[in-house]
Amino acid sequence: MTRKILYGALVVTLIALVSILPAQAFELSGDFDEPCLGGMGILAAICNVVNDIHDFTHDLETSIASLNATQILQQVQIDDLEGDVTVAQTNIGTLQGNVISINSLIADHHFEVAVTDLQTDVGILQDDLATVETAVAALPAFAFTIQTDTDSLPCEQSSAPVDGWCPNGLSLNSFKITDVAVSDSSFILAHVDGQIGASFGCFVTNVDAGSFTVSCVSIIADGAELYYVIIE
Repeated sequence: MTRKILYGALVVTLIALVSILPAQAFELSGDFDEPCLGGMGILAAICNVVNDIHDFTHDLETSIASLNATQILQQVQIDDLEGDVTVAQTNIGTLQGNVISINSLIADHHFEVAVTDLQTDVGILQDDLATVETAVAALPAFAFTIQTDTDSLPCEQSSAPVDGWCPNGLSLNSFKITDVAVSDSSFILAHVDGQIGASFGCFVTNVDAGSFTVSCVSIIADGAELYYVIIE
């Protein structure tokens, strides 16, 4: 009988001890200010479990926050893409509207309107070209001759004209540069004559006391011999 009374008293005591633990220690929806501080025995064991749950919950919340941030960034990128698509759709709509307008003009036999607009644009371009030609004609001109061959040029592959570069297989035999129009000390516009073997833009660099470095880059000129030549 005495043993049963003692067991009952122990159970009541444990229930009372558990009831006085901080209630927020068992809440999984948020952090609490201080971890559960237990005493000894079963109370300490319970506090250890509560603290483990707290740590796990904190880590989980951190992971969720990180995931949310990633989703927000992805949404911003999606919004940007949607904005680009909207702009493209607007441009397409504008283009379609222009096509419709042109078709309407054609249907109404208003060809003269389109022709007039085109002539205006061409006139502007012709004025620009005339301005450039006038400026070039006003430049001082001189002529000189370069005597060289492929042995004097280091040749290597390159996608851009650099000092001393020429394409593999370039046939550059005693050619000359004539009718040179000089705009300043670093740029000349020249007419290149000679055996080049193909259409090449030739660049002359490192000009010093008659010493020249010639570089060439392949261009499509349909047989024309007008090239830009650079002197540095």
